Amino acid sequence: MTNTDKGTNPMPDSSLQLRKLAEELYLKKKSQNPTDLEGMEVDDIQHLVHELLVHQIELEMQNDELHRTQLELDAARSRYYELYNLAPVGYLSVSQKGLILEANLSASALLNLSQLELLKQPIFRFILPEDQDVFYHHRKNILSTGQAQTCELRLRHLTEGQPTWLYLNGSLLSSNRHGDPIFLLILSDISELKQLETERQARQKAEFASQAKSRFLAHMSHEIRTPLNAILGFSELMQQQLHEPRWQNYLQAINSSGKTLLHIIDDILDLSKIEAGKIEIKPTAIDLRQLVQELDLLLRKSFAEKGLKFEVQTDPDLPISLSLDPLRLRQILINLLNNALKFTTKGSVILRISYLATSAESGQLSLSVSDTGVGISDHFKSRIFQPFEQEPSSEQTSTGTGLGLAITYQLVELMQGQILLESQLGVGTSFQILLSDIRQSSLSSSTEARSDTLFLNFAPACLLLVDDQPTNLQLLQAYLEEQPFQILLAHNGQEACEQALQSQPDLILMDIRMPVMDGTEALRQLKSNPLTASIPVIALTAYSLQQEKNSFLEMGFDGYLRKPVSKVELWACLQAILKLQRPDTEPLNDFLCQETALKKDLILILKQECLPRWEVLQQSMVVNELENFASELLLLAERYTEPRLKNFAFVLLNDIQQFALESAQQHLLTFPLFLQKE
Repeated sequence: MTNTDKGTNPMPDSSLQLRKLAEELYLKKKSQNPTDLEGMEVDDIQHLVHELLVHQIELEMQNDELHRTQLELDAARSRYYELYNLAPVGYLSVSQKGLILEANLSASALLNLSQLELLKQPIFRFILPEDQDVFYHHRKNILSTGQAQTCELRLRHLTEGQPTWLYLNGSLLSSNRHGDPIFLLILSDISELKQLETERQARQKAEFASQAKSRFLAHMSHEIRTPLNAILGFSELMQQQLHEPRWQNYLQAINSSGKTLLHIIDDILDLSKIEAGKIEIKPTAIDLRQLVQELDLLLRKSFAEKGLKFEVQTDPDLPISLSLDPLRLRQILINLLNNALKFTTKGSVILRISYLATSAESGQLSLSVSDTGVGISDHFKSRIFQPFEQEPSSEQTSTGTGLGLAITYQLVELMQGQILLESQLGVGTSFQILLSDIRQSSLSSSTEARSDTLFLNFAPACLLLVDDQPTNLQLLQAYLEEQPFQILLAHNGQEACEQALQSQPDLILMDIRMPVMDGTEALRQLKSNPLTASIPVIALTAYSLQQEKNSFLEMGFDGYLRKPVSKVELWACLQAILKLQRPDTEPLNDFLCQETALKKDLILILKQECLPRWEVLQQSMVVNELENFASELLLLAERYTEPRLKNFAFVLLNDIQQFALESAQQHLLTFPLFLQKE
């Protein structure tokens, strides 16, 4: 058997056929090499039998090895099947003509057809027409370089569904018997990655747009506030110097229009700050009843002028103090009350405030403003809180930007609250704000310094004013001309640094945005030079989009003033830094009772002209009229060189402009004391 002809390689179908073939081969070999077993010795025969038995055992061992190899081969084939068919990527074998020769289960799932259905299908049928070019160049590069190539394209499904983004890795697998190349294509589904990339690009685009809008609004704020600074400042100064009623009316119109424009700008910037996430809610302990009283004093006269009944209903169980953001809450209520005032021509407006305790420390606060106005149509309710939206039917009877309710809605959301709307055309509207988990708190016993301690007589000092706008410099000079100040001027940061080094001023008022060198770089150079590092610098800026005050103070500025700057704000800022000529700390009432009498002609004017207006104002507390009254008193005090009246008017004006209406009302009550001394 060991000398079997190697040219014969039978493939028997059964053991009988194998036996027959073996016998034939044996007889053939025996005829060629006859062996006479009868003539052999016993030892030779035993040796031959031994060899046969050994060969038999060898064959059995080889058979066992073959069996084990077969089992391993079957296991490997099974693993290959699992790895190939169940791989997370699709495998396709494709002919040069683009026909699918083989596909695994993952490719079948990607193409949404069974493996049998994919065989002999042209791969081009599954590629989106717009990406056929991509696949053509992909195959061409594989053939020309012989190297694996990658590309991204979209597959379309023959049945249904959205196109699938694929990452395609192609290479030459082998050649068939005709020498034609066969391509191996590895398909990876990257649809989710593409979606994430699309979303990332959309977010990036939105961020770029937001940044561009922020830059634009910051620029526009600066550009608009700069001329407004001159308009409001000079009109205020002229109101103090021109007394003819006609000119006073003109100047009042200019000043009022300027403030209206400033309010619109602030609304737009507030909305942008909210959208950009730049506004933070800062809860503090407040007396809500006091805040409502201030709003009542502010708006009651306006409601009365339209013949409307304005009513405030406060829950008797309302806690004395709640943790809320007073600035934003006041803004919300003013927006809602002004909206009611605007769209109500008869009837009433009611502000209701209630508090429902949910625990010993907190509860739900409800604020509602109801009116008997024109109402809101059902189809417009879904748009009422969108920016620049106004009910079309009301556009002819009202004015405004349509920003108040949009800002209110977003502020309420920042407070983690909700705003509810009920309205019916021709009947009225009700806005209700619900704020949950509002904590009760204790009012601080420490009180802020009253504006009564403001002093108007500064000690002689040298001030450096830095601004690239001549009108701004003129306005600041006009504000400061009555004080014993030496005024130096600079038009950019570089000039400011040179002037400061040469003249060593006591204070620098520094504009931020200037040519040549801006204010922040000038501050850096001033603070880095030991000769100028100790000079106080106040930031004077028209920027209003970000929380500039904290950022400017963190930069190293000693104070912050935002344009348009009023005289009261300027002097209050100077008072914190400059020395006073006569530091008077006596209370205002004691000061008013000094023995020095006012000039008789001034007292006559106060009695005949100012006292009747005072009697009306202490009841109405209309802010614009109060501000005019205080400005006129300030003008009279300057004309007659009367420091007591000047201090009184200055404090009153400051309270009004700081919206401290309760303080202003208490301060206003002391006015008759001026008429007791002659």
